Amino acid sequence: MKNVYRIAKLIQAYVSGKVSTEEREEVEHWIEESDRHRELFRTFESEEFVNIQRVEHEWFDEERGFRRFILAKRTIDKRRVFRRVATIAATFVLLIGVCLGRWVILQEKESVPLVKLEKNSIVPGERKAVLVLSDGEHVDLRDTMQVEIVERETRIFVAGDSTRLVVKDSPIDPSLHTVFTPVGGEYKLTLSDGTRVWLNASSRIQFPAVFRSDRREVRVEGEVYFEVSKDSARPFLVRTGDVVVKVLGTSFNVRAYPGEEYKTTLVEGSVAVGYLGETMKIRPGQQWVLEKDGPKVHEVKIKSIVSWKNGDFAFEDQVLPEVFNELERWYDIDVFMSNDAIRNMKFTGIFPRYENINDVLHIIELATCVKCSISGKTIVVSMDK
Repeated sequence: MKNVYRIAKLIQAYVSGKVSTEEREEVEHWIEESDRHRELFRTFESEEFVNIQRVEHEWFDEERGFRRFILAKRTIDKRRVFRRVATIAATFVLLIGVCLGRWVILQEKESVPLVKLEKNSIVPGERKAVLVLSDGEHVDLRDTMQVEIVERETRIFVAGDSTRLVVKDSPIDPSLHTVFTPVGGEYKLTLSDGTRVWLNASSRIQFPAVFRSDRREVRVEGEVYFEVSKDSARPFLVRTGDVVVKVLGTSFNVRAYPGEEYKTTLVEGSVAVGYLGETMKIRPGQQWVLEKDGPKVHEVKIKSIVSWKNGDFAFEDQVLPEVFNELERWYDIDVFMSNDAIRNMKFTGIFPRYENINDVLHIIELATCVKCSISGKTIVVSMDK
């Protein structure tokens, strides 16, 4: 692994033209060792590769992140500090050296991995959920099924990984439905008014078969993204605990996992967030957070907040417990961190949600200098000596 990572850093310097004669010769020798090495290098130095990395990470603050990365690394091992910022890097852990290291690990598979591998059944989540009808019946929803369910005045069409409700205009039907995702599940559905909803893992939404004539109201838990259909006569209300989000037509993300801070992030449009009689309006790019001392509004980078809806994990300057909480929900695993030093480490990075767990752990290991060991569905994180 050390050799793989050294080569990755040398290639980074080689591509940017900042290598000594000795380092240049070492890279060129590596390139000539095999056809695979030559193919990898052509990929790394291509303009397309550079542009992909720039686009993927453009919303991160690279200068602030790199400064924090340097300070954090000095407390662990000064020898591991990157001393150049690659111009195409956009986060402190996904500098081109780390990116190249990941490519070598994934495509070459020649060195001993940092992750101690055992036979395990850890797989990424999938598109699945459970629909609970108003009479209590449970219907498993999978991305391979196509079915039509009729209950009272409601027709529920399930096709692939999404569900659509079509109802007759009946103001007397008070029935409520619930869709929830288990650990390792995500799902999307379209409500009877045309509002589109995405559910992250371990999330739920409760909604009426028919919305009232004066308002549309749902209840949620977990993380849910909304694209609300416009209806000036009927505001859309999202309730969770003591918090109510009121909109007419807009896109926003609600995060309300038990034991975590409640957060509403506005993507476009306008919303008003109410809590214990106090209402605050937020603008696109702002996040309303229920902190310990009361509600606060922060400016945020939307892309990283809603990346889960688009098929990615994106973390910016987040402590490892927050990172591993996300992975636990998605991969259905348990993570044990051996000490407080690890729990205080911060990570910035982006990777696909359907990535193999071993590859995800490789990225985290390279970025933070920890070691991850897998035993069944448990991951133990310790310091990499």
